[in-house]
Amino acid sequence: MPINNQELLKQVHFTGEADCQEFHPHPLRPSLCTDCNKLFSKHEPGAIPNDEALLQALAHSTKAEKTPDRILTTSSGGGLYLGGFRGVINTQFLREANVTHIVNTAKGLEIFGPKYLVELNWEDTETWLIPDSDIRTLCNYIQTGLDMQGQSVFVHCAQGKSRSSTAVVAYVMVAKGLSLKESLGLVQSLHKMAEPNPHFMKRLEEFEKSELLQELRQAIRI
Repeated sequence: MPINNQELLKQVHFTGEADCQEFHPHPLRPSLCTDCNKLFSKHEPGAIPNDEALLQALAHSTKAEKTPDRILTTSSGGGLYLGGFRGVINTQFLREANVTHIVNTAKGLEIFGPKYLVELNWEDTETWLIPDSDIRTLCNYIQTGLDMQGQSVFVHCAQGKSRSSTAVVAYVMVAKGLSLKESLGLVQSLHKMAEPNPHFMKRLEEFEKSELLQELRQAIRI
């Protein structure tokens, strides 16, 4: 059965360097192929046999990190966390970090984890347009969570690389009053995988010059 959920395929960069025609998941490490011993992402998209195989491979991928990184800490002990979708199913992390607010920035990952209070459904592409309304929504939502005594917010996409990093960088620019360069540097120093795609970087550059940034800075501080 071929992949039906095309949005799931968009979560992965497939290189096509594996020689085998079909990905056969290892029973203990579903992200590895039993035939070539290479990661699922090294295959062609058409080599993945079905949705379930792709879901399991994503869930066990080392890039889809399980424990998110803390980016900001509030005076009451809460924090802003950034990571991949596996953090949503890491109940120990959610409990110990007292995560009460979750932002899912990735379209196609609605099937994972609890019912999200904010879903942005961004696509990690060179054509996806992030509207001002999304930036306003995510910044206000994150601030609402962090304003609560000792509570934390977790922002994620598939791997914690592009979409969720873009969202967190935007919030840091607002809440800390930092430039884009400073905000990105801060986020990357704490979450090594953070790397907004070039299109999202251009959007952040536009945001840095916008009236929206100044408007949000008047209302949001940490």
